[in-house]
Amino acid sequence: MWIDVKTLAEIVGKSRRTIQLQIKKNSSIVTRLKDNKSYEILVTSLPSEWQTLVVKKTSTSNVPVSALSTPAQLVIIEKKAVRIGSKIDDITQQELKQILGSGSVDVTLSLE
Repeated sequence: MWIDVKTLAEIVGKSRRTIQLQIKKNSSIVTRLKDNKSYEILVTSLPSEWQTLVVKKTSTSNVPVSALSTPAQLVIIEKKAVRIGSKIDDITQQELKQILGSGSVDVTLSLE
């Protein structure tokens, strides 16, 4: 999933210039030229906190969940559970983090 600089800036509450400087400073952030004058950023290359904000505020239907940080994965799992009418009743997000640890896992939701 790619996101433009303007949208990312709005989501994370930073200026476009701050985002541009962060791109230059952090070589692990992957970008591509959008229209010969603006950039798009690969969401999975963003810092974990920013990934989480992006998945909270945007559509995540085309995001490879396993490529995201664990906190961002948890947000997607929660969004999808709500979307299919399920609720995470007995387990809090904090308990999920403890169960999952710092790594990523594959989660299958089933309706019974």
